[in-house]
Amino acid sequence: MRESFGDVVFDPVLPRSLDGLVARLRLHGRPVEIRYHVTGAVHGPSRIRVNGAPVPLETREQNAYRIGGWRVPVAKLALGDATNAIEIDL
Repeated sequence: MRESFGDVVFDPVLPRSLDGLVARLRLHGRPVEIRYHVTGAVHGPSRIRVNGAPVPLETREQNAYRIGGWRVPVAKLALGDATNAIEIDL
């Protein structure tokens, strides 16, 4: 996950053995807890939720070697001031 020109790019590549991985960090200046669900593919997220609400996935990054991640405008993430829960399904 990285910030890029006002967007956040969700592009994890994780082995199935890391299903349930939790990472705590700051995103766009706000605290987030990211939980990864690795049950299908090991890259190319199929669903992203922020604080329980689905995030509209409209722009996929190009990658010559695998399915790319999703580029999401920060405003569409609706991050609050308290710790935000982001769930990423692979």
